[in-house]
Amino acid sequence: MKKALLITLDFPPVRGGVAAYWAGLGSGLSADEFAVLTLPAFGSETFDKEQSYYISRKKLLARYIWPHWLPLFWQVWKTLKKTGAEKILVGQILPIGTVAYIFKKLFGMSYIVSLHGLDFQLTKQSARKRRLANLILQSAESIVVNSEATKKLVLAEKADWEKKITVVYPCPKICPEPCDELMAESLREKYALQGKKVILSVGRLVERKGFDQVIRASAEVKKSLPEAKTIILGSGPDRERLTALIAELGLENDVLLLAPESDRQIAGFYSLCSLFAMPSRELPNGDVEGFGIVFLEANAFGRPVIGGRSGGVAEAVAEGVSGLLVDPLSVQELTDTILMLLKDEGLAGRLGENGRKRVLERFGWGEQAGRVKNVLG
Repeated sequence: MKKALLITLDFPPVRGGVAAYWAGLGSGLSADEFAVLTLPAFGSETFDKEQSYYISRKKLLARYIWPHWLPLFWQVWKTLKKTGAEKILVGQILPIGTVAYIFKKLFGMSYIVSLHGLDFQLTKQSARKRRLANLILQSAESIVVNSEATKKLVLAEKADWEKKITVVYPCPKICPEPCDELMAESLREKYALQGKKVILSVGRLVERKGFDQVIRASAEVKKSLPEAKTIILGSGPDRERLTALIAELGLENDVLLLAPESDRQIAGFYSLCSLFAMPSRELPNGDVEGFGIVFLEANAFGRPVIGGRSGGVAEAVAEGVSGLLVDPLSVQELTDTILMLLKDEGLAGRLGENGRKRVLERFGWGEQAGRVKNVLG
């Protein structure tokens, strides 16, 4: 296959689903097949040394220069020369896709565009962005999407693109290790979780994730199960609103809103929780969950999951197999489902074990990286 240069604004050690997606795919590709151009990040020196492929970190966008992507154009040119890459893998359709499009027009450089759902939806916010995005996708050699749901969004724009679309699913970044139970025991003691039934949510604190619904449901759950406790792990712009909601409902002792300290800590919470819940919903501006890697992570630990019926969540959560789906706007349905799983340990155990097997069988980076190799040719 031809060597590809991934250009992305999201890459580890930065946290987030997109960053984890690229790191996962990179783990399944060799240095002869893959190189990365991305932004500087705190702690990146240690991460970069551990990877087999070349990583260049440069300032790619300029705030006070128009066009803002002008520095990116120069850095792409230099990195392509240094790595010998023959194709560009576009991490974000805007603005990176613009530069890839120009390289194709000027030098005949082929490129592949990756889409995760929200990034494509945001291009529809203005007529100019929509025209530019369509031009970029029309000229792309291939389009990689993270779910069938994202594929449907793209095909709604132009059905003719179907032949060049490939679905490459995210896979769990955090998987069970022998040391996780030691971390879990430490967390139980630190947060007084002994004997508690723990409802866990993990993700960036943004409105679409539905953490506010989890908080509202927690107020109802504790009426039937006083031993239930909710842990929400995440950082993001919605923290202040969620903190205020916890206080408004008097749940300061029942709902903990914590910033994750490490992957091992997150693994410890997966290990100790009774179930995982994230009722993602689609917002009026089109912001929607493209997939939901955290559902697979929780399943990998043998935990049942609850997701919202929106976006690509139904592909991450196999209804009635690895978890249950609810109306993300219904606090009552979410509450009833949480209570059902907390009270019916047999059902919860079956869903969790089915989920664990499903992750092992279907969601490994080796298989997904193979799909990328087929796209790169």
